[in-house]
Amino acid sequence: MREIIDAAGGRWDVAVGRASWGTQVLLFASRDGGETRSLVLAAETPMAAERELDALTDAELRERLAEARAME
Repeated sequence: MREIIDAAGGRWDVAVGRASWGTQVLLFASRDGGETRSLVLAAETPMAAERELDALTDAELRERLAEARAME
């Protein structure tokens, strides 16, 4: 798990998850509890997804956060 701060100063936890159809995703959870977002990863396994997360810079994670879709 990682933590990032968005452009507005909001704090987000970022973790790898798996969608119901087996796709690996990045999960973004707002620290204030207000919002959760997800973004599909290219990785096919949980280990590969963790490596992908570890390789991303904070700036790249902020870009992914901007692309992520709100979860209902």
